[in-house]
Amino acid sequence: PVATLASASWDGSVKIWDAETGRCVREIKMDNGMACVQPMPGGDIVTGTAGVAVQGPDGHSLIGHELRVWRDGPEPAVVATTHTSSLRSLALLQREPPMPPLLVSASNDGTVRVWGPDYEPLAAVELGDMVIGVEPCGVGRWVCVTEGGCAVMGNAEGEIVARTFVKGMWTACPAPGGEVVVGGEDRIVRTLTPQAHRWLESTVVADIERQTRQESTDGGRS
Repeated sequence: PVATLASASWDGSVKIWDAETGRCVREIKMDNGMACVQPMPGGDIVTGTAGVAVQGPDGHSLIGHELRVWRDGPEPAVVATTHTSSLRSLALLQREPPMPPLLVSASNDGTVRVWGPDYEPLAAVELGDMVIGVEPCGVGRWVCVTEGGCAVMGNAEGEIVARTFVKGMWTACPAPGGEVVVGGEDRIVRTLTPQAHRWLESTVVADIERQTRQESTDGGRS
């Protein structure tokens, strides 16, 4: 099979690229801005749309923020409107064989949702803050970051496994051994780990944070 890449754009298009030649082999055009795309193992292309704001009698409202599943035709085969605001991120959640992988979505509505093999809603986690992104984190687990600076790890059943707060956190990336690497506006990259022998003393963490703040202040003055 040909290796492909998928990209989504605010111009309302999703493009599938031949990874070897760099040639666009498929384009899906829609009527509102895109936010995210996730190819599925069976060949489906799943998109999450940001939607568009419209003026109504009661003020502005958001329409078109949907999860859409594309197959061979020009129209989506599945449309889900469960999220109540813009979708921000999609991820593929691997499970133990022979169970098929699941889809995970994150939204400005403050939820992470898990979808079944036929894109039926399986579970939802209410986080109470806009979810910036979600990533797979080992078998059966996902990790996300909220706008308020929470890194949350959950599972396919919609249970929160772990939660931590880092002020100004904007991104999280899974690492080997169940660890998660996070980064944010304080210019510090942190590795969060369940392995107690790798934990830093609180005084060491405080020194790193204090030094980084000082370097940022000095840099702003120069």
